[in-house]
Amino acid sequence: MPAKRNRIVIDIGKGARPTPPRVKRQHSRAGRVLGFIAIIFVIVIVGIAAGGFFWWQHYKSQPGYSLALLVDAAQRNDRKSMDQLLDLDKITASFVSQAQQRTSGSYSSVLGTLMPSQIEQLAARLTPRLKQTIHDQLPSEIQRLSAPAAGKPFALIAFAVPWFFNVQHDGNSALAAAKINNEQISLTMQQGASGQWQIVGIEDDRLAGIIADTVRKGLSPAGSQMHDLVPRPGKTVTSQ
Repeated sequence: MPAKRNRIVIDIGKGARPTPPRVKRQHSRAGRVLGFIAIIFVIVIVGIAAGGFFWWQHYKSQPGYSLALLVDAAQRNDRKSMDQLLDLDKITASFVSQAQQRTSGSYSSVLGTLMPSQIEQLAARLTPRLKQTIHDQLPSEIQRLSAPAAGKPFALIAFAVPWFFNVQHDGNSALAAAKINNEQISLTMQQGASGQWQIVGIEDDRLAGIIADTVRKGLSPAGSQMHDLVPRPGKTVTSQ
């Protein structure tokens, strides 16, 4: 009978440590990092959007926003919107003052013969003509000065206004100055009860020259405006 052989079996897997799933762990860690980055990105985007919204709401209450509305309306030739942003009565009074400085030299001797009440009467007669001249000329002048904004979206115009205008804001009044095409423009603005800003005064040499010409025509000694007011020899001048 053959001898029984003893078989020695060695379990090489017994006691050995299992190999960790490194690839799976790396993928899990990368996913957490990407998820964290995505959350941060969303928070940043929401923060920027919220900040932009509140900034825009604040900007709408500033003089620059009304300037942007005026430029946009001028380029669209929207006279109705422009009239809401322009106080023609105060602008006319501002130009009358500028025109007096331009014409005082030529007519100082004539104006010197008039009494204060007569000068006021003459100004009252000229004001409707000046107001109509300003109403006719001002939109085209604004359109000419703001020609670079033609065809641009309103948002871009609104963002560009602070770069072109130096706005000094003090309470419910503001002064906006700009140099456009080598021309110095100055706008006086006031905030109304509704919160909207209006232009109440303009310093523009080109438009002031047009207004001064209108005043000169009204002050012409041969014109009826001056003819009825200049004292004549032997005529008693009475104050009104």
